[in-house]
Amino acid sequence: MLELSLAGDAGFDMRLYNPLQHEVIILDEASPSQIVAQKKLMQASPAMITLQTSATNIMAISVCVAGKKLVVCSNRWVHDVACMPVVDAMWLAANSVVVEVNAPLWAAA
Repeated sequence: MLELSLAGDAGFDMRLYNPLQHEVIILDEASPSQIVAQKKLMQASPAMITLQTSATNIMAISVCVAGKKLVVCSNRWVHDVACMPVVDAMWLAANSVVVEVNAPLWAAA
């Protein structure tokens, strides 16, 4: 499992991703707008996806996440999606499963 912190609008830094080692990629505190901005990555197609592009592409990285499980964790997901443009909210609804957690996921000893 690879956990990436996307708090504070951090970018998708996939340099530590190893497709032979990581079956699950957790995108912690990702915003809906960050996810929509990375549609190609989030759809996990069987193709190389280039991230962190720029005019010189000096920091660009290509990854393939086909068959991997992409998990987004957010404390504000439902609220933030409600504030998005309708077309983006519709894309998220069609391409994701939302599981709201309203109680601890552990049992007290």
